[in-house]
Amino acid sequence: MVRFAFLLSLLLPAFAASADTLDRFAGRYLGCAVSGGELVPIETTLVATVDGLAGKYVFIESTGRRVAGAITPADRQSADPVTVIWSDVYGEGPAVFTFADDGSRFDGYWMSGGGTDRFSWNGVRSGSGKHIPDCRVPVS
Repeated sequence: MVRFAFLLSLLLPAFAASADTLDRFAGRYLGCAVSGGELVPIETTLVATVDGLAGKYVFIESTGRRVAGAITPADRQSADPVTVIWSDVYGEGPAVFTFADDGSRFDGYWMSGGGTDRFSWNGVRSGSGKHIPDCRVPVS
C-alpha cells in the first residue's frame, strides 16, 4: 500500500503540471481556417485538461452557414506544438497548433482523418490586443 501511495504521489504532480503548462493556451481565439478551398473565419475556444487541450470551434462558410465542432486531446500534451482531434459534420482528424510563448496566438493546420494534405488554421486570443487575421485574403 505504501508503494502504491508513493507511486501515486509521483504521478499526480506530472498530470497537474501538464494542465498548468497548457493553461496559458486556454481561451477564445479568433482567426481563419481553410475549409472547402477557401479561407473562412473561425472562433476556437480552448480549455486545458489533464489529458491535453480540449474545446470547441465554430466556422462560417461563405454561404453564411455556421458549422460547429469539437476539439479533444489527441494524447497527453505538455509542450508546444499541441496536437488535438477536431470533429464536426464533415468528419474528424488531427490538428496541430503552435502557440506564441504568451499564448496570444497560434498558427497551425488540420488534416482530414487518414489524409496527408494540411490546411491552415490560426487564431489570435480575444482581448490580446493583437491584430486578428483577415479571412478575406484568398488562398493561394
